[in-house]
Amino acid sequence: MSKRKQILLILAGMAVLLAALGILLGMVLSSDQQQNQPVAVDTESGSEEVSSNVSRA
Repeated sequence: MSKRKQILLILAGMAVLLAALGILLGMVLSSDQQQNQPVAVDTESGSEEVSSNVSRA
């Protein structure tokens, strides 16, 4: 039983890590897309917002 529990814990931990990595990658990709769109659309009014987004990344 202890081996089964250890295997289940390892599998659960790997699943959590994969989910966290997927969420982080999704956030990074979506933030890149959100940064690129305002730059192309609003160059005069959104200059301050763009600089703040770039500094965060």
